[in-house]
Amino acid sequence: MTVMRILFVGSNPSKASKTLAAFSEDARSGRVVRDWIRRAGIEDNFIKLTNVSFVVTPNNRPLSPKEIQTGGEMLRFEATRYDRVVALGVSASKALTAMGIDHLRMPHPSGKNRTLNDPTAVDQAIESLVRYVSVER
Repeated sequence: MTVMRILFVGSNPSKASKTLAAFSEDARSGRVVRDWIRRAGIEDNFIKLTNVSFVVTPNNRPLSPKEIQTGGEMLRFEATRYDRVVALGVSASKALTAMGIDHLRMPHPSGKNRTLNDPTAVDQAIESLVRYVSVER
C-alpha cells in the first residue's frame, strides 16, 4: 500500500484550545478528527493537521479576507507537498477555494456542529474521505 501525504486544514484555533496547535488533543475537535482518521483507516499515512491562520478570533468569528491572505501564502506552498488536502468546515473550504487549492470538504469537528449528532452524516463524511484518498491522481 502506498503511503499518502494528507493535509487536514481548519480555519483557525478555537478559543477552547490551550495551544495554537491545529486540532490539538486538548480540544474536542482534535479528538474527533483523529477518530475520523482512525475510522477511515488512514492513520498509517503521513498526516498533518494545520490551519489557514493561527489567530484566535473574537467569539470564534470566521476569518477575514486579510487573515486568510496572511496565512494563505504559506498554506498554498505547503499544500503542494501533499497528495490530498481536506478542509474541515465551511470556512476552511472557502479559504482553500479562494487560494485555488483542490480539496475535499468535511464537516468541522467542533462540538457545536449539530451535523455530528447524526451518525449517518458522520459515516457518510468518513466514506467520502476514504474514497477521496483512494482515488488515483
